[in-house]
Amino acid sequence: MNKKTMAGTALGISLLGAASTAPISTGSFLGGLVHHGFLAASIGGLADWFAVTALFRKPLGISYRTEILTRNRQRIMQAVVDFAGNDLLNEDNIMQYVEQKNLSEMLVTYLESNERKNIMNNIDVIISETLNSLDYEMLAKKIAPVISAQLQGKQAEILASNLTKEIPVDIVAREMLPLLADIVRKLLDNEDIEIIIKENLAQVLHDYEGNGAGRAFVMGLIGLDANSLWKVLREKAEDFLNNLDEGDSAIEFLSSQLTKIIQSESVNKTLTEYISKSAEPASIEKIIFEFLDKQLHQQSEHWQEYIGELAEEKLTEFSRNKEWQAIADRYIKEWLRGQLRSNHHVITGMIEERLAALSDEELVSFVEPKVSDDLQMIRINGSIVGGMAGMALFIITYLAGQVLAK
Repeated sequence: MNKKTMAGTALGISLLGAASTAPISTGSFLGGLVHHGFLAASIGGLADWFAVTALFRKPLGISYRTEILTRNRQRIMQAVVDFAGNDLLNEDNIMQYVEQKNLSEMLVTYLESNERKNIMNNIDVIISETLNSLDYEMLAKKIAPVISAQLQGKQAEILASNLTKEIPVDIVAREMLPLLADIVRKLLDNEDIEIIIKENLAQVLHDYEGNGAGRAFVMGLIGLDANSLWKVLREKAEDFLNNLDEGDSAIEFLSSQLTKIIQSESVNKTLTEYISKSAEPASIEKIIFEFLDKQLHQQSEHWQEYIGELAEEKLTEFSRNKEWQAIADRYIKEWLRGQLRSNHHVITGMIEERLAALSDEELVSFVEPKVSDDLQMIRINGSIVGGMAGMALFIITYLAGQVLAK
């Protein structure tokens, strides 16, 4: 039997007892005692029934000072919101409970469950959607001005200077030397070059002979002409080129010359001007867009696989690394505390929103069952206490009557 039925039964017994004992209420002391007990119990029970019912409805249709819950809805709801949101569910109370839990162990348990596959699938989806939904053109437009600003004026000059210092001249010289030697060999084999050089040699010999017959005789005697000189020069050049291939002295020489050229003021100035000109926002924007589109968008499957493997590796490492778990536990709790501190109004807002969504009837239906048992006990106690008070008052009045009768 529930409390409401018990309270109704108690009131019914009181009314029935009062009615049935009315004929014997004046005939004897016991009859009067019982009758007045039932009568007071009925009054107490009815009064408490009226009071309890008035909390939620209009007992007997009486509207004066009844329906207390709905008439004071706003004040009561605000009190509930303040208590639940600010006292019961405040930051300290919630965090006191959270601090007792090892959140990283809970996370490890979750990661080691069958849900891990779902996590990895979700990571794959997130990576794929992120890479495919990024606005690379917008990113390029936002990044380009920042980079461009860093490549202008003094910054361009510093960058040019650093670039020239970072050039590996020894490696460049070693790579260039065979190329230069090959170019010279091809020039020596070129017929047009040969003709030009022979013509110049012939002119030099002619100028040397002048009007002197002796010089012409000696040169003719030893067979010194443009063809022989060209042959000698070619042989010497080939010997020189062969020696370049065999030794490091040429590389050292070429390195030193390249260093002087690269670090010269004119080269630095030219490079600075080139960097400044190339660092216009439009040019940088195009380069960034093409890079992002090619490296991320067009190769999204590659990045998705790479990041997925990296995530899998890190999750496995997290499951066995206690130090990482301790750091994660502390970080999560601090994050939760910060979220509670900055968003605590959300809790009170949710409570207030939930209560505001209830109609008056729904509010009564929501509250009444929660306090029904305690309220019905008030009715039961009212009947019991009323009956005892009625009998006590009857005894007092009876004794007083006996005393006065004497």
